[in-house]
Amino acid sequence: LRQYVRPIGQSDPKVVISYLQLIKDRAVRMRAITDFVLEIRDYDSLVGVILPNGQHKGGCLAQLMPKAEVQEIISLAASDAEQQGKFMDALRLYDLLFEHPILTVR
Repeated sequence: LRQYVRPIGQSDPKVVISYLQLIKDRAVRMRAITDFVLEIRDYDSLVGVILPNGQHKGGCLAQLMPKAEVQEIISLAASDAEQQGKFMDALRLYDLLFEHPILTVR
């Protein structure tokens, strides 16, 4: 399923998220969506942005999934980005969670 929807990702990530939500196993579904978020790196449209007034404007994940699952995906993506040495991505994702951990540079 992931290979089928990957080419669509750049043009319409919302469609890809809708397809990935069809995966029955929750752990596999959450991992697939997290991997997609990190692969596409279009964080504004997928997970949202922090507005100048400090409010979080959700992305398409917030439109399609429960808030708890969106937060879990953002947290997983931030942790994965940190482990992969993508510190700017990790900071941006942690910022969306209003979490500011100390990142370790290896």
